[in-house]
Amino acid sequence: MDTAALQDLATAISKTSRIVSLTGAGISVASGIPDFRSEGGLWTRYDPSLYASYSRFVEDPSYFWEMHIEVMHLIDKARPNPAHRALAHLEEGGLLKGVITQNIDGLHQDAGCSTVYELHGTNRTCSCIACGRQYPTREIAAHMFSFQKKDLIRKMRKGDEIPTCECGGWIKPDVILFGEKMPYETVIAAEELASSCELLLVIGTSLNVQPAASLPFTTKHSGGSIAIINREPTILDRIADHMVLGMAEEILPDLVKRVGSTI
Repeated sequence: MDTAALQDLATAISKTSRIVSLTGAGISVASGIPDFRSEGGLWTRYDPSLYASYSRFVEDPSYFWEMHIEVMHLIDKARPNPAHRALAHLEEGGLLKGVITQNIDGLHQDAGCSTVYELHGTNRTCSCIACGRQYPTREIAAHMFSFQKKDLIRKMRKGDEIPTCECGGWIKPDVILFGEKMPYETVIAAEELASSCELLLVIGTSLNVQPAASLPFTTKHSGGSIAIINREPTILDRIADHMVLGMAEEILPDLVKRVGSTI
């Protein structure tokens, strides 16, 4: 960890009254939720064009559920880590005005953040794709977890045990699948938040996926600064005003302490 870069960022934060954070999968790794794109991640074992495609879900939801059962197990066991709690502390102190996240795990809310825009939707609720009726995911998950996975998938391939609404439509978690429209109001709100901040704190994302990848430019074009905290370099490091390489769960608690000492 570059302590000099971390101190420079802490000093910049102490002089700022409006911070927004953009987070990706990297912030939740320490909570037990691997990055889907990392080695051994879901996308190395499940072809997203088959298992995470909205059009394929409409044709046969069993493939999606085969993959998503793993996701539900991971999220069910996950708890906020020090990085999530550090952001909640910044919000409590009035510095952080909101979190824009690519994650579907709800850990920012669990940590205490109240303003969270979920670009890729949420796993906390499910909705019928026909009538829109909403269901708590925990109810759907509890039923699925009562089966051995191989037995459940075998039943689903035959059209049985697929979560189905009272109207007869299939139930899908409120996460955004490939080929599905992004949540328009959420995206607009995130863009407005990014354009209004003095400092965008980018954490745990490679910035390879839209619309998140465009938000640093939104902040920059509005006169704000960019700080990137990530395990590896990103494709937007060239526009960053501050960069700290390392693990979010180690860097953010240290950063919060340093901010407190400089205010």
